[in-house]
Amino acid sequence: MRTLTTYIPTTHNESKLLSVLLSDHLPVFAVRRFNRNYERNHKQKGNIYIKYRYMKNFNVEQFKATLKETPWDSEFIFDDIDDMLSSWELLFHTALDSNCPWRVKRVAKARKPPWLNRYVTRQLRERGRLLKIAKKWKNPPDWEATKQLGIKQFHY
Repeated sequence: MRTLTTYIPTTHNESKLLSVLLSDHLPVFAVRRFNRNYERNHKQKGNIYIKYRYMKNFNVEQFKATLKETPWDSEFIFDDIDDMLSSWELLFHTALDSNCPWRVKRVAKARKPPWLNRYVTRQLRERGRLLKIAKKWKNPPDWEATKQLGIKQFHY
């Protein structure tokens, strides 16, 4: 008898099972929102890019329907357990790709200019925070604080 066991280590006590009628086993899946180490060294033109699944428009019911329509029994034509696993992964990833596509996002430049130090970065973040508040509340003192911090940034 051959079995496929899935072990997913997590830091949260949250597990998901899909109730899809495949046989007497339920498929187990895990969703990772962000992986900081995934393709961290993948560089294009001096920038660092990460690859992640775009979950904004993910529809669970549509994903379940796709899994129900997937021909899961086609993986049992293989004799080797590794071929069975590869076939299952291909079917699952095809279903996942159709419902939750991959995205590539630029994280940061690999080489920052020498003048962009911690102080400047902190000031830029503070100005962005104040600008967000000023836009939200449309209060003249908030706009003035944002303006003063912008002037201060260039005279440190």
